Amino acid sequence: IPTIGYSRSEGVLYTQPIFIAPAPNYDIEIIPQFRAKRGAGMYAYVRYADSINSLLKISGGYFSEKRKYQIENDLRNKQHYGVDIDYERYNLFTNDKNTKDGLYVSINYLNDIDYKTLENEKFKDSTEKNIESKINYIFDTPNYFLGSYFRYYINTQNDSNSSTMQELPKLQAHTYSKSFLLDKLLYSTDIKFTNHSRSKGITANQYELNLPISYSHSFFNDYLTLIVNHEFSANKFNYGNTNSILENGTYVEGNTSFSLNSDLIKPYNNYIHTMNLSAKYVHSNIIKEEGDLYNISNNSSELNPFPVSKSSDNITFGINQSIYDRKSLKQIINHKLKQSILYDEFDDAKFQNMENEIIYNYILGSVKNKLIYNHQNPMDTISHLILHLFL
Repeated sequence: IPTIGYSRSEGVLYTQPIFIAPAPNYDIEIIPQFRAKRGAGMYAYVRYADSINSLLKISGGYFSEKRKYQIENDLRNKQHYGVDIDYERYNLFTNDKNTKDGLYVSINYLNDIDYKTLENEKFKDSTEKNIESKINYIFDTPNYFLGSYFRYYINTQNDSNSSTMQELPKLQAHTYSKSFLLDKLLYSTDIKFTNHSRSKGITANQYELNLPISYSHSFFNDYLTLIVNHEFSANKFNYGNTNSILENGTYVEGNTSFSLNSDLIKPYNNYIHTMNLSAKYVHSNIIKEEGDLYNISNNSSELNPFPVSKSSDNITFGINQSIYDRKSLKQIINHKLKQSILYDEFDDAKFQNMENEIIYNYILGSVKNKLIYNHQNPMDTISHLILHLFL
């Protein structure tokens, strides 16, 4: 079906999709486009399934501006072009039911953002300035998970991409929760390495370690559950490609939390009422703080790409309750209320924003109200009312 349109700046628009399907496992779509006052071009799409576990998509396009339109609209380029390659493959090296692996490739290249806006009008409203290309490979077993991720970004607002930060690569090794000494004493590990690289500007090799240990126990016939968790986390940055005198940064902290939860349920003739009550206390302890760390020991904007977040002691109270239809078990009403108290470095307590949310589900849709109350400045309280209709 052709598309015909008109705009004052571009004149008459005409596009004509052409479909070609030579075989059941691949097809081709070609879309020439003509804009009377602006120029002409073409976009093409190829889809190919090389196996039952994989799919390849290739697209590309070219558009040439008329010189008059380029000058009047102050466009950087007269020609806009690009290519996109997407490939998904599952069970690449594994056939075991308990072991899975997968490859995901998304390569995107363009000379400017107009390549995208000419292809699809939705990109005109996009505020995203970086075009991302990525290659991911994961290997998943019941005991551990391995991942490698390559990220390359093109900044569409700059003439050169030399100062755009890349992640080439990011590696991850994660072990799933296992019991240790006691059945309810669990631990897991997560290790990450990221090479933050670019040809112009500061770079860094980042090493991350996360080691959570938790223990849970129920009391009073499972009416009350206690969860004790200690999480050890470490971050290390080795800086490079800079003329500044910077010391490699290391930040290590331990967070200990105590949680109490109670899940209650009460059946009625036509309804079921469920309620979860929770309280959580988190204590943070800095184990090591060394070198230049952004927002901690050094506020230089040069270190802005490598933020480090420092945890704080806090207490959180919450309630989550719902009413369900007893026959269909569909949720009718859901109510959530959460209040946190944050302690600063001097142990002074401060109420955080209170969040209150109510959702009412009915046959034709749902009504949602969310209230965010600011204790420090009640005039900044925010309330949202959202209506969803199922048509």
